[in-house]
Amino acid sequence: MVPSNMRMAAPDRVEPNFVQDMLAATQFRGDETYFRRLAENAPETVAWIASHGISFIQPPYYLAKGPPRIQPVGGGAAFVRALTRAAREAGVAILYQRTAEELLVDNGQVTGVVVSAGTVRKPIHADAIVLACGGFQGDKGMMLQHFGRGAETMRLISPGTLLDTGDGIRMALAIGADRAGDWNGMHAEPVDARDPKSAPVVLVYPYGIVVDRSGRRFFDEGGGLVHETWEWFARDIHFNRTGAIAYAILDRRLCLNRFAWLMSCRSLRSPAARALASILVTAAGPVASTPWRKTMASCLLPRVN
Repeated sequence: MVPSNMRMAAPDRVEPNFVQDMLAATQFRGDETYFRRLAENAPETVAWIASHGISFIQPPYYLAKGPPRIQPVGGGAAFVRALTRAAREAGVAILYQRTAEELLVDNGQVTGVVVSAGTVRKPIHADAIVLACGGFQGDKGMMLQHFGRGAETMRLISPGTLLDTGDGIRMALAIGADRAGDWNGMHAEPVDARDPKSAPVVLVYPYGIVVDRSGRRFFDEGGGLVHETWEWFARDIHFNRTGAIAYAILDRRLCLNRFAWLMSCRSLRSPAARALASILVTAAGPVASTPWRKTMASCLLPRVN
């Protein structure tokens, strides 16, 4: 289950530094007007979501004090269930096993969409069309085009993103829509390479040291809070590290503290991989004098959302 965190202090207000944090995260290339509009409209949007029976909690920020967040009880799946139910109650017809292929345009106005089911194509006319079909992380060609060599091999955070193949983006561009935003930006996370489940994110790396396969450090673990570093960290692992893998070497007391581990990781695999830890400590050179029984290791891979 993906928790669907939101950068809000509470359901009725956005965290005060939200706009500045977004600008910093985009290295000040983001659109400040867009961020401010998002912040202004967020409380009203969350109130509308809550009106459909979804409640919110404020989870702790991993192992350190950080900006407040909220998340829906039940994670992202709760959104889907509640809003699907509300749509059906409002009389909305939901068509499954259909592919949107082309936007229909008449005299410069979008008037509908062509959908297909197998070999059958059918136009659906409407007063308005909303393209709510995600990004293009599920399309290897577009990943390669916009992020460069190796991007097409990035693992996806959740199974559903496999269907985010950029269809809506291509349809919009085909009728002359303008491009906007940073097309070289992505949300990426370091995950436990041993855990096959959805989003086994490992955010404990600031509390130890991170090394590559040769045992060399390559990252400033104290360079910022988790939410300030995880995307650049994940990208560095994937595009710049041999085998697109890294290792977090952590103190045994942290790893064996179940509360601390669950606060910072969504991996169900134990960090106490003794053979791996022994190899890492030996390979890492400067930390080889530390008895491996006092050190635990967790292997990290990047995933993209």
